[in-house]
Amino acid sequence: MRGGTRTRQKQQQQQEYLTEGSTVEVTSDEEGFEGVWFDGTILNYSLNKKKVLVEYRSILADDNGSKPLRELVHVSFVRPVPPLEIVECFGLHDVVDASYKDGWWTGVITKVLDDSRYQVTFNNPPDVLEFCVSDLRLHKQWVNGNWVLPGKQGSAISCLWVLWVQIIVSCMYISAE
Repeated sequence: MRGGTRTRQKQQQQQEYLTEGSTVEVTSDEEGFEGVWFDGTILNYSLNKKKVLVEYRSILADDNGSKPLRELVHVSFVRPVPPLEIVECFGLHDVVDASYKDGWWTGVITKVLDDSRYQVTFNNPPDVLEFCVSDLRLHKQWVNGNWVLPGKQGSAISCLWVLWVQIIVSCMYISAE
């Protein structure tokens, strides 16, 4: 019986951020947006259905831009906002989230540039972009109620993945010309 009590307490702690008015991040399994995190606020939480009504901060419901999008999403697509950390510089192969197109997109630093700028390579969709340090944060995963930092992506497989993405992006630019 004690194990059941611990499990309930752990679930309660993990879901304390799922309250009305909480600022959260929401992801999607929609193609092209997997793993992208968008800022939102919980408007309503249905415990028995495991869904929350979220109002996005930067995604609009219509082309007029008059109202923020509201959407009912499963709790598995919602996490608290990661703790704020001031990072003055990043290293080669650090896994980061880049503030881009109204969300946080996960990529790998593939080049350290001058003036606190970094080249970031993305897998989904494949792209290579430059960002200043203020538009980046260390990537963290919300796992069982705890924030977990991934290791650097410097393995041979990761380097091949980065090279593959850079080749695809280069081909996309060449074919567009």
